[in-house]
Amino acid sequence: MNDTSYWHKDGHAQSAQPSRWRPLPCMVVTSAAYVALYTLSNHLTSMRVDVGAGVFEWERAIPFVGWSVVPYLSICAFFVWSFFVDPDESRLRRHVLDLNVEFDAKYLSDLGLLYRSPQKTSQQTPQE
Repeated sequence: MNDTSYWHKDGHAQSAQPSRWRPLPCMVVTSAAYVALYTLSNHLTSMRVDVGAGVFEWERAIPFVGWSVVPYLSICAFFVWSFFVDPDESRLRRHVLDLNVEFDAKYLSDLGLLYRSPQKTSQQTPQE
């Protein structure tokens, strides 16, 4: 008999072959894609001439409180946790694909906006 599946305790057939959709590799690949796209977006934004500060004047009066960064950074823990919360392979695959589509759509739209923006040049032409 050349069957490559076995019955899991919940009555569903499970493949004896290892799956490509494991939480840790999916998290690593998705995180790497995010970091690469984020870095590219920041690099392309740094080449723009017309990027202003996104700070209102009244915000400058708010003091910085160091511990307030902790709740902000907790989103990183939730991102990592999201890959391990559900052991179902099909839902993990859907989660990874959803995140990658979201990243791609966001950064492709950023690239579209950056492409149409004036770019910094090494040689400035004198205005007459």
